[in-house]
Amino acid sequence: MRRTLVSPVLFLALFSCWCCCRSDAFAPSTSNDCLLSTGTALHGRPGSSNVIDDAAEDLQVHVSYRPGKQSDQNKIAKAMVSELMNPLGLNPIRFCIAEARDGQTVGWGQIKPHGPAIYDRSKYNSSPGSGSIEENVDEDIWFEFEEDNADFPNGLSSLPWSPSYRTAAEAAKRRREKRAIMTGKERLEVPQIWELSSVYVYPQYRSMGVGKSIVRELLHQHSKMDRDTRQVYALTLRRTYPFYQALGFKIVENVEDIPSQMKLEIAVGRFITKVLGEELVCLKATDSK
Repeated sequence: MRRTLVSPVLFLALFSCWCCCRSDAFAPSTSNDCLLSTGTALHGRPGSSNVIDDAAEDLQVHVSYRPGKQSDQNKIAKAMVSELMNPLGLNPIRFCIAEARDGQTVGWGQIKPHGPAIYDRSKYNSSPGSGSIEENVDEDIWFEFEEDNADFPNGLSSLPWSPSYRTAAEAAKRRREKRAIMTGKERLEVPQIWELSSVYVYPQYRSMGVGKSIVRELLHQHSKMDRDTRQVYALTLRRTYPFYQALGFKIVENVEDIPSQMKLEIAVGRFITKVLGEELVCLKATDSK
């Protein structure tokens, strides 16, 4: 009896873990949809059409865009729940909201941060995001410390009022200040890892090209903020890849090229989609189209 419960319990645990990691979740659909994804455009609940259903090549409805506001929180969360998508951890400020001429909300999406795309210096073929800015800076500071000719105070010279102690203390203070400056500079210069996710279109506006339009607007606004669109990733099913390919995304074929911060959710997602007869793939933007 216990053995028959292991598989369902394990599946539910993994599914719950994946939902907690993501701003959206996966559920099978029986409709003949054009687009479904575990990251940026998902199936809705069983038997429903997917949350984008973007079969149209050109936009067939007038849409304007605005940044998300705190007042959008409940609306976004409610729609996420209705489509069995995880509503937790949503920051509406990161969202791009699409509206029709009458001011009605058409849909939305977000590009969320995953941290710096820094590599682990201690390993060959490390994944982006596997390294630490602080560790790299500390390593550089340590090299400078070893080359410093100042003597470390000992004995009576280590007393706080001694000249040697004060000299060493001032040198340590300068190193701490330099470390803070170097860390801040690294954070500004190192490219960030981003994920396109939570793209949703209300049912009455689907099959009008709105999904593609939202993704293009997200990438456009991302670029306007001097952020590298080539560091934007997405998760989807292999059979829906052509939709993203038309928007400038390509499949990340090598495991070491997948961001470290996304590997757990991808591993769990691939297990779940395999059980459901699908295949999850990680995509990376190469160009905005």
